[in-house]
Amino acid sequence: MLYWMFDVAIASPTAKKKKKKKTNQPTNQQPDQARMGSEYSQQDYHSFLTKADLKDSLNTLNNLLTTTKTYRVALISLANATAAFAKSLEDCARLKGTQAIFQEQQQQEQLQSTSDSVNSSPFTPHSSQHDIPSQNSNPAEKLLAASGLHFLTANLEQVLSDTFKNSFELPLLNLYESYRQQLAQHQNRYESLLSIKTKAIRETELRNMNQGGSRHSRNTPRDLDSFRRGLKELQDQVEQVESLKQSYYLQVANGERQVWNKVAENISLVVKSEVEVYDRIASKPISDPTLEAMVTSIPDPFDAFKPVGTMSRSASGTGPEIYSILDPLSSLLLGSPQKTRRSPRFDEVDSLLGEPPPTGLDLSDSDI
Repeated sequence: MLYWMFDVAIASPTAKKKKKKKTNQPTNQQPDQARMGSEYSQQDYHSFLTKADLKDSLNTLNNLLTTTKTYRVALISLANATAAFAKSLEDCARLKGTQAIFQEQQQQEQLQSTSDSVNSSPFTPHSSQHDIPSQNSNPAEKLLAASGLHFLTANLEQVLSDTFKNSFELPLLNLYESYRQQLAQHQNRYESLLSIKTKAIRETELRNMNQGGSRHSRNTPRDLDSFRRGLKELQDQVEQVESLKQSYYLQVANGERQVWNKVAENISLVVKSEVEVYDRIASKPISDPTLEAMVTSIPDPFDAFKPVGTMSRSASGTGPEIYSILDPLSSLLLGSPQKTRRSPRFDEVDSLLGEPPPTGLDLSDSDI
């Protein structure tokens, strides 16, 4: 690009002394070049996003938008199915058969209490079965309690679906459309300015080459000042192009950061809503005695509970073990202190450490 500049310096016989001054001249430009290099070295590598990276980002955001809609529709379907299941449980509870079973149980308890009161002495305290809470509860009451729980679940799932749509899906759709338009505008503006500046560099280079080749006589003195001005002009134009690229890359990186920070904020709201909804469902048995009795009657449906004495035989390999997905302390909180379980990865950790697994657990009063 700058071959004609060196030809001018070599072709002039009177430019030898000036050539020495020329070798010392670029020293004034070295700090500027070092400064530009330091600016680029301070930028992170991930800040320079290519067109492929931006396309991948848009495709990922579009895929998230598609799965968001699918999840919301599934929540609505689940809410409708849960409500239908709750209605079926309510219909079962209102049958005459379930009511007749409860009435028959009440009649048997009344007959048993009267017979105990007749046979007992008036001076002797007695304890009949009606003093102890009956283990047989009303099946209709259980069905109604389960129906109410599922109606509550259906309502909360509907609320969760609406919250998911208004707080995540619609903002995500607006964010996707605006970000796509913003990227297109930035790309068009960058390419337009880059084309203008590169065209100016070519014109400056062509003009300087024409000025250098117009002198055909070797005896004519060369104008080194115009040579320096042309070189300085080219250098300034190249720096403008590099500055344009740097500002564009930083602008794109900031746009990406803002978009995904917004997505993270919206999904945090969704997570908070889901946690609140499922906590509300989990706390329902605490306020309902019927549901509490139903829950405490089955401590852990995901585990095969065994007495402590049988753990040694199961650990030795004589009996199968079914591990639970619940917290090991949940059995104690739900009222089954006589049951215990082992961790599903207990034997795996022991095999890695080279230690044999324990044969059993013995919890006695002396050890506590």
